[in-house]
Amino acid sequence: MPVPTRLLRDDAIAIRPFKPEDARPVFEAIDESRAEAAPWLPDLARVTSVDEVEAYIAAQPSLWEAGEAYNFLVTNSDDTMVLGGCGLTQIHARHRFANLYYWVRSSATGRGVATRAVKLLAQFGFEEPGLNRLEILVVKGNDDSVRVAEKAGAKREGLLRNRIAYDGNPQNTFMFSLIPADLTH
Repeated sequence: MPVPTRLLRDDAIAIRPFKPEDARPVFEAIDESRAEAAPWLPDLARVTSVDEVEAYIAAQPSLWEAGEAYNFLVTNSDDTMVLGGCGLTQIHARHRFANLYYWVRSSATGRGVATRAVKLLAQFGFEEPGLNRLEILVVKGNDDSVRVAEKAGAKREGLLRNRIAYDGNPQNTFMFSLIPADLTH
């Protein structure tokens, strides 16, 4: 699927594919959020330079075209401030499901940004690549992320023991899912 050029937006935020000129503001958002992100998103917290963000952004078009990942920048509705990121990864084409992730810079948390991003991203996932199911994995203890998933309408399906590993350490995670019918309620 080619990379879309349009913004997906509601009245408060927008999500869109990354552009090369996003590297510095994305790095600044990551840098601002490093301490808060580290326990839940260690890969994000390990980003230490604009060059790393530039390389990530440069890789995105080929991931889109191959249907391997659809990563978005989250901005305010007029696309002038980086608020975070979200995306669909670990896409299983045959069974039409993917992992949905999100993060919001520290100065923008607590305002519904992540919940809005999840809803816009889910709409994209069900309509554009035609996915049937989106899964959100939340490490046990990340209560803020649990609230985001619940507010976005995702259903908690259970606690998965040792589901993911951070720095080689297994973590129990809650599994949430969204299906197209969840967006109509």
